[in-house]
Amino acid sequence: MLLSYDQSLFLSQTKTRGVGGFVWQILLSALNVMAGICLLANPLLGVLSLALFLAIFLLLEGIFEFALYFRLRRFRHSVWLLIDGIGTSILGILMVSQWPPASPEIIGALIGISLMLSAVSRLNLRSRSAH
Repeated sequence: MLLSYDQSLFLSQTKTRGVGGFVWQILLSALNVMAGICLLANPLLGVLSLALFLAIFLLLEGIFEFALYFRLRRFRHSVWLLIDGIGTSILGILMVSQWPPASPEIIGALIGISLMLSAVSRLNLRSRSAH
């Protein structure tokens, strides 16, 4: 997928205006080709990189949920944002502490739990605020 994206990026470079933009597009293309080759040569590296990226994503999502809670705390039932922020942060910490993951199933399970927690908190926040 990364290599096909790189091909489309390379083909669209003819529409780039200016030499500076063209050079950056060529460098970005070269970086994408190298990343694609590395992932094809060592797929385990791709899984480990994805796990680390998702762990950092969950930590950042938890921080943003806390920030949103403090922004909206005067609204009724905003405690669901706090619950979501705490749960997502805990899941992010679990993923970071277990990195590299023992099995890819752990990644899927933790991300699934995070998605369900976010969905429940959003549904409760939305349905409670509608009344």
